[in-house]
Amino acid sequence: MSEFRILSVDDEPDICNLLDEVLTGEGYQVRTAHDSRSAMQVFHDFNPHLVLLDVMLPDENGIEILKKMMAEDNNVKVVMVSAFMDLKIAKEAIKYGAIEYVGKPIQLDNLIEYISGLEKDTLGEEA
Repeated sequence: MSEFRILSVDDEPDICNLLDEVLTGEGYQVRTAHDSRSAMQVFHDFNPHLVLLDVMLPDENGIEILKKMMAEDNNVKVVMVSAFMDLKIAKEAIKYGAIEYVGKPIQLDNLIEYISGLEKDTLGEEA
């Protein structure tokens, strides 16, 4: 199993479950959260290398969560995920430290390939 840790934050349990199943199947360590409070708790406890963060959560905007995460660990990689491709929000996310902004439905093959590259950059070529 890889040492690469991924936190998936989405208010839709089916999306988190799918990402958990697929990414765990690829050998990654995965945790999920469905709101900002649990996301920050898992973020502290799990210390992820990568966060897949939904823009629209029931209790707080994903951009605000992104800011909090980056303030605590500016080395974490955050990919913002949204059902709405909004250029203004995408620019704001990048401004506050997100490395990517992707739309739903997530293209799993592309995501796995992207994560594999991040893992190698983060953990080294032996990953």
